[in-house]
Amino acid sequence: MKLGWLKRTLKAPARIRTGKGFGVHSPFAYAFITRVLREDLPFYAYSSQKSRYRKVRKNAVHHPFLTLKRIKLLFRTINYFSPESVLQIGSDNGLVTSALLDVSSSMKISRYGCDGDFLSSQVKDCRTLSGATSEQIPDIVIVVTENNDKEILPVLCKAVENESVIIFPCIDHNPQISMLWDSVNAAANYGMTFTNDRFGILVAKKKLPRQKYTLWL
Repeated sequence: MKLGWLKRTLKAPARIRTGKGFGVHSPFAYAFITRVLREDLPFYAYSSQKSRYRKVRKNAVHHPFLTLKRIKLLFRTINYFSPESVLQIGSDNGLVTSALLDVSSSMKISRYGCDGDFLSSQVKDCRTLSGATSEQIPDIVIVVTENNDKEILPVLCKAVENESVIIFPCIDHNPQISMLWDSVNAAANYGMTFTNDRFGILVAKKKLPRQKYTLWL
């Protein structure tokens, strides 16, 4: 734990510089960093997200790593890409699914290993990952927790091949999910990675060169 804190502290100047767009030559990366990841203007859904988060905080079993700041960051990212379909993996106390529903009334959401009940035609809960991806790999895959499930990495590798966007909102949840994040990035030979070692996004688009940006978010 102390080594992780020291590593983040030593990298702080570079993270802050990159986070403001300095030294970023890719037009896509610059726009994504400055207009999405580092955007500080209020969004229409922030007030409802804050209200939901406060209710969850009263529950003793709330997700300790899924902070309101990360929920907002996830919402901005989803809002930016405007996907038609999303696959959510892992328990989230309903916060991630609610943030997805804030984005669009037509987006299809498949969930595996999640909690919370949503009476919405947009949300489909699946017992297996093969069931969640029976038609096609979704445009965006969100991995909240992994629960030592060996099926997840093959699905994520298919998502890379499909040029999906892969989001890990809680890389620091446990060593296993951190290793899963590293494995997904190692499997990608194109696309861009944006991370602060806690929240990570892999934009696996073949038109983008393989670049990794470490930011202070």
